[in-house]
Amino acid sequence: MHTICTFCSFLAFFVHRMPLAPRLAAALVIAAAAYLVPLSDEADARVVVVIDRQDMEMSGAANLAELLASRHDFNIFGRYGARQGTGNGIFLVNGRRVPGIYLSMIPLSAVERVEILDEGPVRQSSYGIGSTVNIVLRSDFEGLEASVGVGLPTRKGMDSRNGSFHWGGALGRGHMTIGAMHFGRDELRARDRPFSRTMYTPDGSFTDTEGVSQYGNTVVLPEGQGGQAGGRFGLGDCEEPTYTGFLSYPPSGEVCGFPTGDISWLRSQVSRESLQLAVTQPLDEDTDVYVEARVSQGETFSVSAPNLDRFRIDLTDLSDAVKQDLLNAVHDPPSGYAFPATGTVTLFHRFVGHGNREWTTDLEEYEFTFGVEGKLDDSLGYDVHVEYYRDRSVETGANLTSLSLITDAIKDGTYDFANPLQASEQVIRDTRLRSSLDEGNEYLRAKASLDGRAFRMPGGAGLFFCSQGDGFGLI
Repeated sequence: MHTICTFCSFLAFFVHRMPLAPRLAAALVIAAAAYLVPLSDEADARVVVVIDRQDMEMSGAANLAELLASRHDFNIFGRYGARQGTGNGIFLVNGRRVPGIYLSMIPLSAVERVEILDEGPVRQSSYGIGSTVNIVLRSDFEGLEASVGVGLPTRKGMDSRNGSFHWGGALGRGHMTIGAMHFGRDELRARDRPFSRTMYTPDGSFTDTEGVSQYGNTVVLPEGQGGQAGGRFGLGDCEEPTYTGFLSYPPSGEVCGFPTGDISWLRSQVSRESLQLAVTQPLDEDTDVYVEARVSQGETFSVSAPNLDRFRIDLTDLSDAVKQDLLNAVHDPPSGYAFPATGTVTLFHRFVGHGNREWTTDLEEYEFTFGVEGKLDDSLGYDVHVEYYRDRSVETGANLTSLSLITDAIKDGTYDFANPLQASEQVIRDTRLRSSLDEGNEYLRAKASLDGRAFRMPGGAGLFFCSQGDGFGLI
């Protein structure tokens, strides 16, 4: 049936753009083709997997994103196997496509079932599920369902809290369901796991470290004016705990390391809330009016080590005073070293004076649908609705730095590159940046669809109306 619907939508797209006479002729051709096409009576022939209420209740997942991620192994190793494909997963809510949906904001208490549909090659998605996923919300639930849960890992970090309730009951002659959900999760810091925490031996080798970056305060000097060997050298005091101290850098040289594993977070703090409403009221025996609404918001917060940069400075751009300050800050420079007249110096620098980088993402999502559905007769149904959808994601980064402004400040001697914690507050403010990325989707659309058997033709094949995407056709 799906293949037929796709075919009829494809034809309807072109037939709609034809002049009247060719359009009528095309309709006759489509009708004739229907006579020869056997139709399946299996309404769910497209469905590969159904995750039902019992599966969800036993999964232990806090929200829909966790549930789908947990089914990744089935999709790869299950009996249907993995079929290679490209593109992103397609997500539907009650059969309507929602392009920017945040699955972590949909509580499992509001979901009746999840259908993974056979749409040809598997599409890769961040949730580990390919193909098309149809999320069917609970519309006829009766009673009250509430849940509260906590997650307490045996190791530090990633503690989580979740709670939800779902109520359903009569509203006049119709029915209403309402549900709400909260999910929160603490951060996971790199220092709380052995594979990511900072480990090093003071005065040891950089090759024996874990969670250490050579971008602490390290300079690469060119060959000296008198032929002295250049190379990699530590810069400034490089004292613990801000830095690791000086570490050898085989085969020759050294670095002033930075303990990134003591600061960075592996997983961010997460908070999600959502509210869902579904109301259905009958107009008559064969016609219902329905309203569906979903409002969600969330926030993530994460911390990473201070910004870092590798940048080169032309020696001809530095005054003699700045060159001397740089040379005085080099740890154990070659005896009698003097800068050549031309060349460059390279700095592997961590902007510790600017502070740790902080990343915040604010999410919001709104979906409202008003529609009328019913039956024209026992075999032909219709659905007409108007839908408004908007999602927005704003990512903000704080305590970033401007490489060009820092370079200028080094050249004129106002930024203390050897001891950035002692840099003046004014130069820190002048070179600090804040980033913001604002993106999202918004649309208002109306749809009308017919679905069912209109009448039978000689030979047993039926004439069907079917909808797919934004158009509908008949076969």
